[in-house]
Amino acid sequence: MNNQITVGISLFAMPDSHIWSNGIHQNVAFFINCLKKVPGVGRIVLLNSGLADELPDSLEFDSYALPLVKPQAVTHDVDLVIEMGGKLPQEWIRRVKARGVITFERRRINYNDARDTVYGLARSLRVTPKGRAHLAALVLERDEFEDGE
Repeated sequence: MNNQITVGISLFAMPDSHIWSNGIHQNVAFFINCLKKVPGVGRIVLLNSGLADELPDSLEFDSYALPLVKPQAVTHDVDLVIEMGGKLPQEWIRRVKARGVITFERRRINYNDARDTVYGLARSLRVTPKGRAHLAALVLERDEFEDGE
């Protein structure tokens, strides 16, 4: 019995897409690297929600050797669908959900790209006069510290 799952990740592939043209492409690449290390993941497919018929070389995804497929081509093959790099057709999402497939859709999950994460960390972290970093909610602002703390 094969306990490995097939994961589909959406990607908005355009003929002129480039790895550096949109940060989501880099995030998808990073996520693929992470998924490849998960023992329960057997196969990863890129669910094409864009206009390209094949992955552009400039995306630099060739080292992953992943197929770029129309979602309808893998309706009965995917076990997990992650809407990450492009919007997937809602009718197709309903169809795979009816099969019991777990889906993570953008409208249900707030996916933050790296920039938002860095901004969020900058807002929530403060460094005390003693050089320790703390969450902002747990530490007073620098000018509110009493002498000796």
